[in-house]
Amino acid sequence: MRALLAVLALAACSSEVSIGERAGGREELHAVEVFPRVLDLGERDKGATASATVKVKNPGDVDLVVRKLVLDGSAAWALDHPRLPHTVRPGGALDVRVTFAPEAPYKRTASLTVKTDAPDGRVAVDLLGRGTPPIAELQALELGEHAIGCGETTGQLVVSNAGGHDLKLYEGRVAGEPQLSIGAVSWPLTVVPDGEVALPVVYTPTAAGAAIGLVELRSNDLPEEWVGAEVVASGRWAAPYVVEDFEVRSRAVDILLAVDRSASMNDNNAEIHEAFIGLIDALPLLSPEFQLGVVTGISACFNDTLFTPDTEDLAPRIIDAMQGPGSPLTEALLGLARDAIVATESCNAGFLRPGHPLQLVVVSDEPEQSSDGWEPLVEEIRTWLADPDDLHVSGVVDAEARCGDGASGYLEAAEATDGVIADLCTDDLPETVLDLLVPVQTGVDLFPLAEVPAQGTLSVFVDGLRTDAWTWDAGRSAVRLDDAPEPGSTVRIEYRGGGC
Repeated sequence: MRALLAVLALAACSSEVSIGERAGGREELHAVEVFPRVLDLGERDKGATASATVKVKNPGDVDLVVRKLVLDGSAAWALDHPRLPHTVRPGGALDVRVTFAPEAPYKRTASLTVKTDAPDGRVAVDLLGRGTPPIAELQALELGEHAIGCGETTGQLVVSNAGGHDLKLYEGRVAGEPQLSIGAVSWPLTVVPDGEVALPVVYTPTAAGAAIGLVELRSNDLPEEWVGAEVVASGRWAAPYVVEDFEVRSRAVDILLAVDRSASMNDNNAEIHEAFIGLIDALPLLSPEFQLGVVTGISACFNDTLFTPDTEDLAPRIIDAMQGPGSPLTEALLGLARDAIVATESCNAGFLRPGHPLQLVVVSDEPEQSSDGWEPLVEEIRTWLADPDDLHVSGVVDAEARCGDGASGYLEAAEATDGVIADLCTDDLPETVLDLLVPVQTGVDLFPLAEVPAQGTLSVFVDGLRTDAWTWDAGRSAVRLDDAPEPGSTVRIEYRGGGC
């Protein structure tokens, strides 16, 4: 009787022991014991494993059937055991191999539930394990001293992982210094254990002195969300302050003179020639570096030569050239001019000078009669110039249709290109022809500098007054004024040399 009471007391304090009855009235012990009930396999790196055995014992005197083993929780856990259901004889045990192989850091728990045929034969085992966390290590970065206005420099901030699992970086920023930034990065970045990545940090100096910033990186894999490292750089002026003075001259202009040689012009030629003599005499004074070509004939090559201020007998030779042979384009002077421009690659070589304006002057008492029309021809000629706005179409033409057939086509071309029209049919033609020199009298608007200026240091003055009406032409390393000053003006440009 005392033995029976002891067994009943044991059953009362443990769910692992069950009491049943055998045939004949004698009591039987049908029970299960599982050990350990808590299994802690500690901390493991990525790729490492740890294993231990959980024993399912039969402390009774009848067979115990292990029906099912259920694993719930982290995928880092795995079981290895005989095929189920499995019968455990009295006094025997079933060994369940439990393996922990974490693929991620920090706590990775699971629960193993043992299901048997014993009354209340469901027993749970807590499985505890941890993945070794990543450890971010950032090295401070020194970018050194760099010249202001000379572009950017890039250094590499090394981020290493001294921990046991992958470190993932999701975004980055630079705090405290606008001259520093993070370069192009495809986030997120993964740093494997014992590995490292290089993060581009860009320094664009805009001010002299130290530039100190904190590169901060965000990771969900670390106890602290953001980690950082200091980046230090320094900017300097590359050269001393520079002052450049310019005296504005008239622009060196290329002049193309296209002349109508049809019979209807015979009555006007004497007056035209007289007017042009005055214009030619004034030209070297207003544009000391001009070039002038005269075209009348079918070849579109210049008559006589390419005239310059150094040409001997300049005026009479230009007048003679204006009386050269005619061509089928003699009343289609924009087409003839286009052909003369194309011929700068052959017989008219050297005429179009890069960066110089082109003054196209037509002389005719008829409308423009090119089959292409005036507008496509103007656009085609513009393609030969570095700056399309440097084309000016002017003319000595029958502006009011009083002594010929008008000047349609030429008038529209002149208006579209800011040209000048002199009316062929006025009594004061010698005076009006001089208006053709207005575009020539425009001062230069481009001022090349001796050095590349540091960004943000340019100051421009015209006749002593500061102006902001300018742009920087990087291709020519020059300041371009929005409006060209009058010839004789002075332009002062002050800047800090970049020294790049």
